[in-house]
Amino acid sequence: MIYLNLPEDQSGSYKIHREFRIAAENVPGENPKDITLVTHATVNRLHLLLLLAERWKGPMSIVVFAPGNDARMTRFAIDGLRQCSTYIRDYATFHLVYPVTLLPPFDGGNGDLFTEREMEYSNFCTEVIGSRIKALEPHGSYDNDKIPYPNNLLRNIGRDASKTRYVFVIDIDMIPSKGLYHELINFMEQQKLFDSSAKEAYVIPAFEISTKQEIPDSKAALEKAAARPFYYEVCEKCQRPLDYARWWKADSNNGVLAKAYTLNWLDPWEPFYIINSQSPPYDERFKQYGFNRISHACEVHLAGYNYVVLNNAFVIHHGLKTQHSFHSKKNAQNDHNRELFRNFKKELKSKYSNSNRHC
Repeated sequence: MIYLNLPEDQSGSYKIHREFRIAAENVPGENPKDITLVTHATVNRLHLLLLLAERWKGPMSIVVFAPGNDARMTRFAIDGLRQCSTYIRDYATFHLVYPVTLLPPFDGGNGDLFTEREMEYSNFCTEVIGSRIKALEPHGSYDNDKIPYPNNLLRNIGRDASKTRYVFVIDIDMIPSKGLYHELINFMEQQKLFDSSAKEAYVIPAFEISTKQEIPDSKAALEKAAARPFYYEVCEKCQRPLDYARWWKADSNNGVLAKAYTLNWLDPWEPFYIINSQSPPYDERFKQYGFNRISHACEVHLAGYNYVVLNNAFVIHHGLKTQHSFHSKKNAQNDHNRELFRNFKKELKSKYSNSNRHC
């Protein structure tokens, strides 16, 4: 019955369980002059946090969509991951979201992801937990139109719960360059950005590599790994405005993170970026696949932000995106959200009527 007492989102369609599990070291709100990595997922993708948390080593706000019995499996997965990873236990705060049309069963649900005895096995963290989570078939996913995946709602919940000056919103399968969090903190402090009112979004270039390649730690290793721009085969124009050739040639500043160059947003660019948490929220009408990130990038542009590309940092997807690597309903969802995006841009034109920028 606890689920009935949880607050709802503005639409009344979802129950929100904030701070289901709180980070042991980075308690939200203790240090506002910080950067929180925000991501979201269904339970079957939570195993990706093992590497993500290890690479980031900083505050994380994780929002999990957990319809029906997925909530029970999610609790198992989170507690198991916290046991296996000091980075997850120390830095990650978890929030759960339940659709009101499919709340968790009042009796707690059925089935166990793993037993207490399994959790005591010496090989539990190396061999059991990751494969067990990955094998789950969640109710809420991009392939299930009956329970739409509310990605932008999840992003907003994660942003709002971060309680830090800056947020870095990425997908859970994007892996940051090694040491990025601490490099960003040094960069922010050196530039005095924690006390700045500058309207800047700090872009982290996105790449993808074959699963046959090891995940690179540095820009030099990235080049050796034959990395290509993210979505290169699926939507090359979606990352083209970054100007990857220019980024590769940018001054490394002796390995110290710095501003490389500044860009205005161009349609249909979908960058990943660090931005202050008071920037416009994501539009929660966008669900499922398509236009959910670009809608935010577009509004940020109209709100007066410039996109500042950083010189040595990157995020990478381990695996090449191809036309055949998506769920079966991708195209239909994309078409639906394309129309929504067209109307959204008309709304923005009215909302930012004094802006000379275009979306």
